Amino acid sequence: MADTYVEVSANHIIPAVREVDKLGLPEAKSLSKEQRAANITVVGNYAKEARQNVKRLANARKAELLNAMTVDRGDVEEILELEQ
Repeated sequence: MADTYVEVSANHIIPAVREVDKLGLPEAKSLSKEQRAANITVVGNYAKEARQNVKRLANARKAELLNAMTVDRGDVEEILELEQ
């Protein structure tokens, strides 16, 4: 689970913070209305893509977990049967 957070953080959260900083959104009052709108569009598109990628990653990790709980469980059940 921790590796998923690290991956999401490294690939999406930290780059998003850098993008917001690069676009000057913290100082948005000093930008023109057009610049603010353009920058907000860039960040919105970035956020949309990041959401899709995080959802894809979450679904992949969920599938791995379900697989481990079902398919890989066969070995455990075989061992339990041998012990009986």
